[in-house]
Amino acid sequence: MADPPEQMLPLAAAGNDNDDNNVLSPAVICHVQEGRIKKIITLPVIISFSEHANGLYRVSGRLSAPLPENLKNARLRWLIRIETSDGPREPVPGMHGCSGEMFWAAFGIPNASMVKTSDLKVRIIADEP
Repeated sequence: MADPPEQMLPLAAAGNDNDDNNVLSPAVICHVQEGRIKKIITLPVIISFSEHANGLYRVSGRLSAPLPENLKNARLRWLIRIETSDGPREPVPGMHGCSGEMFWAAFGIPNASMVKTSDLKVRIIADEP
């Protein structure tokens, strides 16, 4: 997983009162044009909501900074995975999505102790028209 950009390190180190919400995590963004990777950057993602209930771990968040100007018209495809004590998991089919710079996902995880919000892995494919 990519490290947060240096200017974000003070925010990452500051922590917060609630370990599960407003967590700062890096997202790797692959800028793709005509089927080829043009550039790879990282942007922080703020995890604004997470909850474990009834065997589902639900999480949502957004990019904490605007996309670079050259990616404003790109089609974003969010790839979200989470590491658990049993290995990596993908979202439950039909229970994940994105809208612009925001995302949400639900994972089938039977026990809350199997997962931490900081184990969320975010990759974004920015496909430029």
